[in-house]
Amino acid sequence: MSKCRPMRPWLLVLASLICSQLTSANAVTERPLKDRIVQSDLVVVAVPLSSGPDDDGVVKFQVISSLKGHSPNLINVAVCTEIAEDHLDCCNVGKRYLLFLQKGQNDLYFSVNSIYGGYELP
Repeated sequence: MSKCRPMRPWLLVLASLICSQLTSANAVTERPLKDRIVQSDLVVVAVPLSSGPDDDGVVKFQVISSLKGHSPNLINVAVCTEIAEDHLDCCNVGKRYLLFLQKGQNDLYFSVNSIYGGYELP
């Protein structure tokens, strides 16, 4: 005969709440559009020149239009970082993207608000 008692219902609820918080701990919250614009050095419409990042996690984009800031014709954007939640979901060659970017070192740009810093345009 087993000496284990059935788990109490409140304990199950508590365990499920803790687990749900752990799984969403790294979730990125979408900031308001105004905040992303203010925090951006560049807001551009650009086209990726490759379908994926190079070995350094960088994709080169050709800028079609600069909506905020002064942009060169070609920019390097870090789309893959060490933090998976910060990856920018992009890079279908020939598609246009609206990008909210902050300038880093060596003319490398990073997405503002992680995955919410780039949108494929119709």
